[in-house]
Amino acid sequence: MKRISIILFLVVFSSLSLWAQSLQMYNSKYYRMYTDIDKASAEKMTSIMDSYVSFFNKYLHFDVDNLSTKLKIRLYRTKSSYDAYLSSIISKTSDNYVFLQYKDVSKNELVAYTLSDQKKMEKDLIHYGFVQFMKAFIPYPPLWLMNGFAVYFENTIYSTDKKEIVFKENYDWILTLKNVVAEGKTIPIDTLLILDLPEADKNINTFYAQTWGLIDFLINSKYLDYNRLLWDSLSALRSSATRQENDALVIAKAFKWIDKKTFVADFISYVHTLKTFSDLVKEGTEEYAKGGYDAAEKKFISAMSIDDTNETPYYYLGLINYARGDYSAAEYYYHTALQITDDKDRINYALAVNAFADNRFEDARFYIQSISAKGKETYKNSLKTLSLRMEKAK
Repeated sequence: MKRISIILFLVVFSSLSLWAQSLQMYNSKYYRMYTDIDKASAEKMTSIMDSYVSFFNKYLHFDVDNLSTKLKIRLYRTKSSYDAYLSSIISKTSDNYVFLQYKDVSKNELVAYTLSDQKKMEKDLIHYGFVQFMKAFIPYPPLWLMNGFAVYFENTIYSTDKKEIVFKENYDWILTLKNVVAEGKTIPIDTLLILDLPEADKNINTFYAQTWGLIDFLINSKYLDYNRLLWDSLSALRSSATRQENDALVIAKAFKWIDKKTFVADFISYVHTLKTFSDLVKEGTEEYAKGGYDAAEKKFISAMSIDDTNETPYYYLGLINYARGDYSAAEYYYHTALQITDDKDRINYALAVNAFADNRFEDARFYIQSISAKGKETYKNSLKTLSLRMEKAK
């Protein structure tokens, strides 16, 4: 999962105008996009990115009305076109999106290409879009602060119904962070606060996990002093400062006032409270086995917020609601699990049992018939018992 934004200082090449001629330009409130994708998609994307500017700024509080220039995105339909453009600018290509930073900020641009994996494309646009947004106001922010926020926001989504950005926690780095903490390999806080790009790149997974965790901790800590530390760090930044100067300003105006030994201990304790998907499923199944349905339900719902593509939480929520006698809710969760599971026989059997308990015998027979021959052999005795009970219940 290695990824870090490439930030370069470039002079403008004459070939830039030639590339621009092959692309169409689209403007929104905050963006100017050059692209060869269709007009409708380009306009939709710039509109959504406008929404992200407003969302990002709920945290950063920049004066977006005084942006000196529109944020530029160069989006190519194919990887080959993307590679050709990058090669003409920096003499190499990249599998990742790239943010090109010039001495003339009006020429800064996020360079990207369309991906077949829509979810990954959205995450990458959010990540690099945040880097671009922050650098529009603070050209040289502390690396931990910029990239920590960029990762923190990656799982947010644009709600077409609400026409706004909906925040979702990014749990992708929990396991990495917990392992780093368990092995005692965290980057020392004094080092992390002044880390530069080459040093971060030497241990990129630890860097991303720890900076995400640090932002998450500072925002969600129960201690107000730590919440304030984040906002003091942001308010200390200066647009005219170098990265080293902004590093020093953050340390002097925010971190100078905390006991770093206590801070690190509290951060480590916070990391121990974080739960992975596997942690929550394990705890949920244990609670379910003990009959603690309410506690189990909370665990599985939390697990779904981390990974909504795994059928296990849905299946167990079906079992929980079946045990409660809420057969409609149980059927909903079973059907959801059925759409994403490879073990459809198990879910169809559960649906048959649930329908029988709800006195919907025809539905129960339908689900039984939906079970494969192999599944009917697996559930042979159980299906025989269920069929006999349905006959007696007529």
